[in-house]
Amino acid sequence: MPERLGLAKQSNRRVVFADFRAGRPENLYAKIATRLAVFIANPHFVSFLTITNLTTAIVCFGFKQNPLQASIFLALSIWQAFCIITSKPCFTIAKPMNPPNRQIIIDDTTLRDGEQSAGVVFSLEEKLAIATQLSALGVPELEIGIPAMGVVEREEIQAIASLGLPSQLLVWSRMRHDDLQACVGLDVQKVDLSISASDQHIQHKLKQSRAWVLQTINTLVSKATDLGFEVCVGMEDASRADADFLVQMAEAAQWAGATRIRFADTVGIMEPFGVFAAIKQLRAATDLDIEMHAHDDLGLATANTLAAALAGATHVNTTVNGLGERAGNAALEEVVVGLQQLYGFDTGVLLGDFPALSALVANASGDAIGSRKSLVGANVFSHEAGIHVDGLLKDPNNYQGVDPAIVGRHHQLVLGKHSGTQGVIHAYQQLGIHVNRQQAQGLLAKVWRFVCEHKHTPDALSLKGFL
Repeated sequence: MPERLGLAKQSNRRVVFADFRAGRPENLYAKIATRLAVFIANPHFVSFLTITNLTTAIVCFGFKQNPLQASIFLALSIWQAFCIITSKPCFTIAKPMNPPNRQIIIDDTTLRDGEQSAGVVFSLEEKLAIATQLSALGVPELEIGIPAMGVVEREEIQAIASLGLPSQLLVWSRMRHDDLQACVGLDVQKVDLSISASDQHIQHKLKQSRAWVLQTINTLVSKATDLGFEVCVGMEDASRADADFLVQMAEAAQWAGATRIRFADTVGIMEPFGVFAAIKQLRAATDLDIEMHAHDDLGLATANTLAAALAGATHVNTTVNGLGERAGNAALEEVVVGLQQLYGFDTGVLLGDFPALSALVANASGDAIGSRKSLVGANVFSHEAGIHVDGLLKDPNNYQGVDPAIVGRHHQLVLGKHSGTQGVIHAYQQLGIHVNRQQAQGLLAKVWRFVCEHKHTPDALSLKGFL
């Protein structure tokens, strides 16, 4: 980000100087600082400053005014002269390092928060299939249910656990004694104990105080660890919480034995810059793992999740297709591709077989995937415009931002109102029919009339009928 702000540029730099008016002209440090500042701001002044510093040094030595000052200015002039002779910059503002190539743990919550979508109910068979396919893709953690919901939910959690998947399994629980007790005996290694973090929730939902929250964290986390669980403390509504209180919650969680905190943007109101700042502050304040839980109410769940990872989050929540309460959660496919392609972060998740899982979740949830949904929508790798089709046929990278093969897809070239002759030639080649450019031009007029009348691209039978 500093590079985008221009901090890495070596020419035409502008620097805001400190105000030296309070110091007198003979002030040694003011002189040095001022000249260095001017020097950094405009390297073209090097020759001028070299002469000035050398003259100052000679005068100081000659009149024996200040040997220390003379030595400093003499050193500056020699250094600057060396830079001129060798054509090396005297000052270099380093470019920011790229984010370290570290691993981000995906904790997918399709089977918990995804199923909390209004009207969504997964059958046991669907849950088993979803968990199996998620694990096969390499998703390292799965949040698979809420034990306090009852006997059936606990039996289904046990059924998933009995699959013996390589993924670590979590359950979600309110930070209550009875809820925690319901998590026992399910063959699950981890539990997310969730408690309100914002004053809005603490005062108007729980009818409690911040002190009560901290005490509850201490009591329940300690109990959970005694029961053998690895604990993540879920900070519900963290996006509306006081930043200092979040640090206190993290401290209490770590003291009680938790290994992770979850920053939940419960009502989906955050944006990436705010997320980055919030996670950065937490990262500086705690050694705990930090997990980001984003909702898509403003269409920013994926962006917020990427910002959290960039700021130091170690774990992120996702759901298949972005399924989730209200507008949904951060989409697994978007987060995995974004982390890898934009920042080089490894997740260990391979999406080559993702279309089958995407379709399974869409059918099981009854939530149809929009044709323009990023990465998984039916039309997101389809191309009609003549310029684009011609460019893709010459080299896919001409109009390819994301390689569709990453998510088990491929480009589709379709004919329509905006097609050109190259698209027509390619379409007939796919049918094993050769047409030249002149023939393609005539066929193009028939294609245009067809799509304007029927509102869809011509199929193979229609194309053959145009001949």
